[in-house]
Amino acid sequence: MNTYDYGENGVFGIITPQANPTVETEMRYMMPGNSMFCTARCTSHENQPEDRLIEYIEQIEKTLTRFDSLQFDAIGFACTASSYLVGKDCEKNLLNDASKIMGAPVISATMAIDLVLSDLHAKTISILAPYPSKIVDAASQYWSDAGYTIKNLQRIETSTSDTRSIYSLGSSDAATHLKELSDNVDCVLITGTGMPTLPLYSNELNGTICSSNPSLAWSLFKYSRKDFISFQSFIKLGLDRFKLLQTGDKYS
Repeated sequence: MNTYDYGENGVFGIITPQANPTVETEMRYMMPGNSMFCTARCTSHENQPEDRLIEYIEQIEKTLTRFDSLQFDAIGFACTASSYLVGKDCEKNLLNDASKIMGAPVISATMAIDLVLSDLHAKTISILAPYPSKIVDAASQYWSDAGYTIKNLQRIETSTSDTRSIYSLGSSDAATHLKELSDNVDCVLITGTGMPTLPLYSNELNGTICSSNPSLAWSLFKYSRKDFISFQSFIKLGLDRFKLLQTGDKYS
């Protein structure tokens, strides 16, 4: 029996890229009350973005050692581009090995998105991505290999080819594309954990969407609670929490 004061609704680990400012913030909004998450950051000294992203996932076992003896219900790897670059089969093998070491499921944001698309009964999708062209192409291949029909593929421009420039984007950079991408598809997939997306769910005109961090948050609970609520119900609760917390505490 767990007698620890926190984490009655689950204890979760999150692995995020070293400079990503978005994952933990959106997780805080999405996680139900009295759940706990602890974060470890991937690190790399590689100069090229693709090499850095590949190292993040190839060195996941080393990153997990930073949790020491912490025990989790599930662990999320919050870097979609890493999964796209190594491909679905390699990703599966790396995360299966990591899961055995940790004694808990280690799931990626891309695996989480796949679960959400299944929950939404989505087969035909549009993809919206803030990556350089090489990673956009890898993302398209990943989702094609997963069995989805990709009707539209739209790249969001960033200030540089370094993927860390994604962290300067806001949800408004994605919002301008959603109406055109939502026509005649089951879902618009907004991929990338570094760009905020939670505000986009509050506008029904955006159509059915799923994005990386909310998908990962939902899937962590889904792995630990097989009868967990639907993704859309989870999003509604998360939006309520987001609006409440956005008001902030007033200190004087």
